Amino acid sequence: MAEAGILLSDAAEEIDLALMDMETANSNELDRADLREANAQIHEAIHLIGGVYRRIG
Repeated sequence: MAEAGILLSDAAEEIDLALMDMETANSNELDRADLREANAQIHEAIHLIGGVYRRIG
């Protein structure tokens, strides 16, 4: 479970980096919105995994 949280955290960091690259490249707002939504979902999953981990730990 902890490993899943770490992988999700790494994925969120990669999305943040991609968003920064897209901002500087003046990319399509729709593409940036999709990445922001994906990032929000990953952070929600991290939060849920953390809650489950605390309950079973």
